Amino acid sequence: MARIVKAHDVRKNEILDTAYELIYRVGYEQATVEAIIEETGIAKGTFYHYFKSKLDLLDSLVERMTDRIVEKSRTVIESKENALRKFRDLFEIGGAVKLEHREMLVPALKYLFSDENLIARHWTMKKAIEKLAPVYAAIIRQGVTEGVFDTPYPDDVVELILGMGYTFGELTAKLIFELDKRPENIKILERKLRMYEHTMERILGAEEGSLKLYDWRMIERFVTDMETAKEEDDDNSR
Repeated sequence: MARIVKAHDVRKNEILDTAYELIYRVGYEQATVEAIIEETGIAKGTFYHYFKSKLDLLDSLVERMTDRIVEKSRTVIESKENALRKFRDLFEIGGAVKLEHREMLVPALKYLFSDENLIARHWTMKKAIEKLAPVYAAIIRQGVTEGVFDTPYPDDVVELILGMGYTFGELTAKLIFELDKRPENIKILERKLRMYEHTMERILGAEEGSLKLYDWRMIERFVTDMETAKEEDDDNSR
């Protein structure tokens, strides 16, 4: 029987789809490269033709999620809503997509936020910022035109906001992962989220209280999932 040769992107997406489903079923730690290879029905060399490592595959999964956010954001940009509404909608879309993929994202975050993966984490976030920056810049420019934002640097300020979001993400992840030992972190997390909103209002020159970006109920669901994933990981390591 002749060997079936598939287009590069088709085969790569098949591996990613299988890896995602496997992580969903058994968890990130248990979804080994060997398990992914067996589930996909490919040779080991084929896997390493597309991905250098499991971490490289994880990076591709996170990148696909970012692409999904960018894709869904196009409808926001093209809508007739004002800039403040669009800005809030962007955060809502980002939160909804992350929540949708939480079974993969929660263990992935725990893995990425370990000290040994600092470089990989930085590279993953850098690519996400590059993809999201034009989306945010378009809305900030609209906000300047409408008079709800007041900044002479609508394009440059995006890098500051998203870069600050990257640093803020590291801080919040640490707070969440330490919740079992420090339950008071939930109050600190809420305060930090409000501080982030306040800081963005100042940077964008927006009216105080105009950027209510975080749905606390959605955050609580995500926190619960992260706590559960940590407990399961601790149980598996015993």
